[in-house]
Amino acid sequence: MLNAPFRFVEVPFDKDATITPLGPIDGSGAADAVVALARDCDDLFVFAHGWNNDVPDAQALYSAILASIGTAWSAAGLTDADRTRTGLVAIYWPSKRFDESDLISGGAAAIGDPPPAIDYGAAIAQQIANLSDAGGQFSADELAKLQTAGSQVTNLTDPAAQDTYVKALAALFPAQPEADDGALAASSGVVASAPGADLLNAISAQLGASATPVASGGGGAGGSIGDDPSMGAGGGSAQGFNPLASIQHAAWMLLNLTTYYVMKSRGGTVGATGAAPLIAAAIAANPKLRVHVVGHSFGGRLVTSLASALPPGTAVASMALLQAAYSHYGLAPAAADGSRPAGAFRNVVTDRKVRGEIAITHSEYDWAVGVAYPIASALNHDNASALPAPGTANSEWGGMGASGAMQTPESYDDTMLAANVAYAPLASGLSIRNLKGDAFIPGHGDVTGSQVAWAILNVFTRAR
Repeated sequence: MLNAPFRFVEVPFDKDATITPLGPIDGSGAADAVVALARDCDDLFVFAHGWNNDVPDAQALYSAILASIGTAWSAAGLTDADRTRTGLVAIYWPSKRFDESDLISGGAAAIGDPPPAIDYGAAIAQQIANLSDAGGQFSADELAKLQTAGSQVTNLTDPAAQDTYVKALAALFPAQPEADDGALAASSGVVASAPGADLLNAISAQLGASATPVASGGGGAGGSIGDDPSMGAGGGSAQGFNPLASIQHAAWMLLNLTTYYVMKSRGGTVGATGAAPLIAAAIAANPKLRVHVVGHSFGGRLVTSLASALPPGTAVASMALLQAAYSHYGLAPAAADGSRPAGAFRNVVTDRKVRGEIAITHSEYDWAVGVAYPIASALNHDNASALPAPGTANSEWGGMGASGAMQTPESYDDTMLAANVAYAPLASGLSIRNLKGDAFIPGHGDVTGSQVAWAILNVFTRAR
């Protein structure tokens, strides 16, 4: 159950951004209820979660953040009257988490780290079961593709089974990859076209072990793509090498990448075609309404898509992106040398779709945001260990939650402060505050503390 210090409306969307029952939330009359609430408020929070197993998970996340906001309310100079005139729209959408245990125990899937002791076959089966059990999560055809992939797992040393596994997952990737992650979009095309054996060997090599035993000289499935020099000539002759465990590890990481793509795309769809019209209607009903969007993980992409898709002349008052899972170039202009196009959400900045400030929390400990990038680099035949590290200015392999808005001239690199410590105003011409939160955000989901709530209230109060 959602606990909030404000009046609220819960709005459930399906994967196609239609308001519909989701878990315990019925959704009947939600659109009208949002408009009615907007008419009776001065400020309206809009919360969007990221990957969560179900609605109760999202409700727990929202309740924890809101409890911290409620505790910090008066310290931010806000009154009980302000609380009464503030409302909340809690968005729910069918978003399944990928399995983060490999990232945690394996050190953020670091290249060259030894894989942890995990039964990857069982992990794939569990992940497919998790993806399959959510109502509205996938179509019947997509569920059949998942089951086809799962049926290949015990035979993945066979290149034919590898091809079948990858082909089944490729069918789940969005038909039109979003432009805000050029590197990921490129790897999506590779998944759709390259032999599955080559792809799984490439991922396995990136993880530090050859997926398929190869003959001396680089023969065999995957060829040189899957060779691991650390294993010596012949690859599979290394002592203790388990080819099935290795290829299943790679297959699991590809399944996680597939989940990442699907949920990333879905968050954008729900934001642009579901939430944006809903919030536009609320603002139209009360033109003086100040809307403050807060998104965690893929919910950060959802609320950015929401703002980007608002009609001309319509804007939100503030935005808080909590460990957002989209490219750190998403708000950036095109590179001067033509090497990179403008971010997919550049119009949020240039068209002033956020009238006040944008706060972006990021942490070097947010391994989950970076899960897709080492895998995608392998699929693109890049050597991730030789690339600029994710989170550095010239790396295409980086997300907002790991590094903040990069190459974005309107941004200012700041440090997250303790609760009740005032943030300095941004200088003229700046509207984005990158908040390095390493001291307070030890993981992707750690966004409910008092320091994060204080950062949210900072942009909230400055927009009033």
